[in-house]
Amino acid sequence: MSTATLMPSGPTDLRVGALTVPTGRIWQTPARDRRFLGYAGLVIAAGVVFGTWTTGFNPWEAITGLGPLAAFIAEDFLPPVVNNWTVLMRAVLDTVALAFTATFVASALAFVAALFGTKAISPLPWLSPVIRGLATFVRNIPDLVWAVILVTALGVGTHVGFAALTLSSFAFLTRAFIEAMDEISAESVEALSAVGASFPVRVVQAIVPPFTKDYIAWFLYNLEVSIRGATIVGMVGGGGIGMLLSAQMRNFRWFPRATGTILVLAALVIVVDLLTNYLRKKLLNPGAAVSVSAMKRDDDAVIVRGRISVKKKGRDLAIKIFMWATVVLSLLAFVPLNINWDSLFGRAYRLGRTFIELGNLNFMAWNSTWNAFLETISVAVLATFYSAILALLIAPFASRNLMRNRVTPLFITSIATFIRTIPNPVVVLIAISSFGLGPVPGIVGLTLSSTAFFVRAYAQGFEDVPLETIEALQATGASRVQVFMNAVLPAARSHLVAWTGMRFEMNFMGSAILGMVGAGGIGAEILRATNGRQLGVAGVGILLVFLFAFTFEQVLTRVKRNFIR
Repeated sequence: MSTATLMPSGPTDLRVGALTVPTGRIWQTPARDRRFLGYAGLVIAAGVVFGTWTTGFNPWEAITGLGPLAAFIAEDFLPPVVNNWTVLMRAVLDTVALAFTATFVASALAFVAALFGTKAISPLPWLSPVIRGLATFVRNIPDLVWAVILVTALGVGTHVGFAALTLSSFAFLTRAFIEAMDEISAESVEALSAVGASFPVRVVQAIVPPFTKDYIAWFLYNLEVSIRGATIVGMVGGGGIGMLLSAQMRNFRWFPRATGTILVLAALVIVVDLLTNYLRKKLLNPGAAVSVSAMKRDDDAVIVRGRISVKKKGRDLAIKIFMWATVVLSLLAFVPLNINWDSLFGRAYRLGRTFIELGNLNFMAWNSTWNAFLETISVAVLATFYSAILALLIAPFASRNLMRNRVTPLFITSIATFIRTIPNPVVVLIAISSFGLGPVPGIVGLTLSSTAFFVRAYAQGFEDVPLETIEALQATGASRVQVFMNAVLPAARSHLVAWTGMRFEMNFMGSAILGMVGAGGIGAEILRATNGRQLGVAGVGILLVFLFAFTFEQVLTRVKRNFIR
């Protein structure tokens, strides 16, 4: 959907409702976009009705249940307790080490795979669709599902957490690296090929220099994601702070300890995010690039993707130090993990047998599997719908250009950041105490985390609206509601649609995961079948998850291409 278009309504007039503002433009939505929004609204309404019927979710009962839930948290989880710092810090160290080693190994493997998966570069073009297809399949299966499969074949321990994170990170980074390499100009590669340069030479001279910053950006992003992923994978036997938290949540006497662990985890996630943001600013420095017309080319500049990027010696040195530090720290991070390599590689035959049994699809439990699959979709739809509504009500107060003070936006975004650090399975386990087993706690937990996500994302979209436009409207006496509804919301519409679609995709994956901790849905069926060694039944559930995730990804890509610019 294209951004709401600025159209002139007269020589100097901007009409907002019954008001006229002297800026010369008004926000209008093209007819094509209005049709798209209308169809999307019908699909969403049908999804909400179907999801409500499937899950039996009652929003009012959920709201009234928040009181007893808050009382339960205050009575059983507070105050937080940390009585064994040694154990907790060791779990934190294992989590960081898991995220770091998995990201490093996955990024190295993904770089090689991307070289063969990019048609313009690959010496074996026929291999490109194979690599892309494999990465797509692995990426569309939730981390926790891979962890459960690996635990079934390899047992519990940090080696399972490392393998699961590496597998999912490899798939994600492979697709990201392929897309980045696709944007690199093929002219330099073709020029080197014309003079007989070998494949390694073409990679070193034509691919690595412009790709380095993309590699760093995706490496840092995947590290952030892997910290959270390591926690979730750890809850099913992958080691780290997730394993400790899972043990604490299974014993009601240890609930205050679980709160202390959650606070430490939140601090860890925030510190990692701050560190990666600092490294991005120092190493990537997007402000260094200027247009070709702004400066002439010299010995210290190189043309990158049609622009001239200033390459300072100090920044190049910092990037080299970062790359070497990454290698050294990743190798050192294997030490505290004490991975059982014999269990990881020595039992490879068991893993292969497990995948063969998963591929031998068994439809004996098709009815229950299909119903559970529909329940998972319903949970994702309802959580996305209700969280989007809540975020639309909250996000304006988190937008700095809409609030006259800085305290309110800072307070709201801080709360949203803290909520996002809490793993969804933990929220669901707490919600089960008030709502019981089934899809309702899954909807409540996903709605909470999705609202925190949307508040940050929507606020960023609202802040893109020029402050001058808002001030001009307010100067005519327009209320905040009029400004928001007639100027800010239309301008941010494309941003909201893009983030909402992406979050629904994440919520579907999250809903499948939450079923494994008592929230019903396809996750519960996969876990039950896996524990009962009915791997063919589990394979059917995993296939359904993949097919839906893949199909929605293709639809979302088409929507972005045709309606979001």
